[in-house]
Amino acid sequence: MEKTDATGRWRTVVPLHREIARGTLHDILKQTGLTREELSKLL
Repeated sequence: MEKTDATGRWRTVVPLHREIARGTLHDILKQTGLTREELSKLL
């Protein structure tokens, strides 16, 4: 997953599991700078 905006670019690997642990999801959002709402729109 990758996000680019005026302040930079963030990349992270998203596990290919049906379910992702809450802490893992939190770390992914933190690494990418995404909010839960932004992630929901991308899915």
